[in-house]
Amino acid sequence: MLRRFSANKTTFRPIDFTAGLNVILAEQAPEATRQHSRNARGKTALIQAINFCLAANPSSQLRPLASEGWAFTLELDMCGANISVTRELARPGKVAISCDGVLPRQIAPYLDEEGKVAVEDWKQVLGEQLFGLLDAGEGKGPRSLSVRTLLSYVVRVDITSSPFKTISVQPGWSSREHVSYLLGLDWKVTRDATLIDTEIKAYDAIDYATQEGLIGGTHQESQLRIERQQAQEELDSVTARINGFQVLDDREGVIEQSDRLTEKLRELRNQEVIDRRMIALYEESLEVRETEREDAQDLQSLYESLQLTFSPDAVRRFSDVAAFHEKLMSNRRSFLQSEIDRLTRQRTENAQEISDVESRRASVMAVLRAGGALEELAALQNSAIQAAKRVEAADASLRRFKEVSEARENAKLRRAQMRQAAVTEANSAEETLDNASRVLSKFMMQLYNRRGVVATKVDDYGIAFTLDIEGPKSKGTAKMQVLAFDFSLMSTGSQEGRHPGFLIYDSAMFDGVDPRQVSSALELAGEICREESTQYICTLNSSEVTAETLAENWFVSAIRRNVLDTEVGGIFGCKF
Repeated sequence: MLRRFSANKTTFRPIDFTAGLNVILAEQAPEATRQHSRNARGKTALIQAINFCLAANPSSQLRPLASEGWAFTLELDMCGANISVTRELARPGKVAISCDGVLPRQIAPYLDEEGKVAVEDWKQVLGEQLFGLLDAGEGKGPRSLSVRTLLSYVVRVDITSSPFKTISVQPGWSSREHVSYLLGLDWKVTRDATLIDTEIKAYDAIDYATQEGLIGGTHQESQLRIERQQAQEELDSVTARINGFQVLDDREGVIEQSDRLTEKLRELRNQEVIDRRMIALYEESLEVRETEREDAQDLQSLYESLQLTFSPDAVRRFSDVAAFHEKLMSNRRSFLQSEIDRLTRQRTENAQEISDVESRRASVMAVLRAGGALEELAALQNSAIQAAKRVEAADASLRRFKEVSEARENAKLRRAQMRQAAVTEANSAEETLDNASRVLSKFMMQLYNRRGVVATKVDDYGIAFTLDIEGPKSKGTAKMQVLAFDFSLMSTGSQEGRHPGFLIYDSAMFDGVDPRQVSSALELAGEICREESTQYICTLNSSEVTAETLAENWFVSAIRRNVLDTEVGGIFGCKF
């Protein structure tokens, strides 16, 4: 419970708080004119200053006061004592803490040589004493509980349309975790669920980036195996060449031998071509000779038919010529046939020699391919090393692919297990949710004659919360739902030590709400606070409640500070 708020400037009048309803009221002075306003009276700055003492960052609205040496002091019940905490705007990194008597043991270990406490340590103390965050792990690690976020459900400065959020841009996981804790549910269920979801989304992002070519690699196991096989084949080939490698002492001599064999082979092949062509020519000549013989016989017949014309001596001379010609042709045919036979034998021998030379040349070339100088062997060995690295890289890629696939499936399994755990956790909290719904309905029935419940549902992100209210929604009812829900959290949590038992509201929370509903809400808030020994502090413009309420005893007795619209400097007594 808050006891008193003050500043180190005489222009600021200290404000004392009590249990129950506490109102800081901005009123219209009788002499006020149209130029005066109940706004800009320092109401929001007051809430921010109280929040500043509760380890919030200094707001932009308060920073101009730093140069003037302003410091604020908040007195509150903590650690079984009345604690005073003072924080300077010019030096916000530390707070000075004092109390009547000996400083409580929960705070003393955090004191430095100046007798002050670092703000981060002060947050630790607030977490332990106001919210029961005794587990060191609850405020550490990714997506853990934040003391300042929990306090934002207690000190409402920012206006939101959702009762589950303290600012409009608050992440969903944050609102779920902190509301779970304040309602007494296991907040780690939601933390684990969101971490699993983040993990699965990371795997999906890797898949997408690979498919789109944004990052290197292959996303299919079959393709990875093919790449690995290709790399292994390359390694095997290079290794085989190394195993068969011969270091040649006279590499140039082997090359010269290869050149001689190549030249010999060229000559033999040329001779083969010549022999083949000569045989073809001789065979063609033989065919021509046979044709000429037939022509000679025809000519003989012709001469015989002309014997009547030619003399016997002439016919005899022709016979001699024909006999000579026949002998000549016979000799030519014998020559051609013998040449064909010789060339045929020569081709057979040549073919065998070509085969022998080719074999010898192949052997020499194999030696050249398999061997070389030491530098060549070193180059092959380096190629083998590079090929082995490619095989190793392919194995690593395949291994990573399997690991990612296995991790993804494991994450999906853990998500299913988490959802089951979330269902169990939500079902076990029915009594707490019923108590919260009772307070919620109490507000909504008195303000709008509607019932409401605090409900839960389980999804891939853990436990989600909803307020189910009868009837249509409006801007005014949405803000009153925030108030009703905050009272639900305070009612269910303050008795169990996970809520500090006080709420602080800025007047902006009542903008747009019918003054009759605001009056009814404040009256009910005072009743609940008295019944449960809790505290509700709010700033108001007098126009935000009905005229009848301004005169009622329960309201008048709750006013802790009046500030007139004509009052110079408002609550702080100065303009800034």
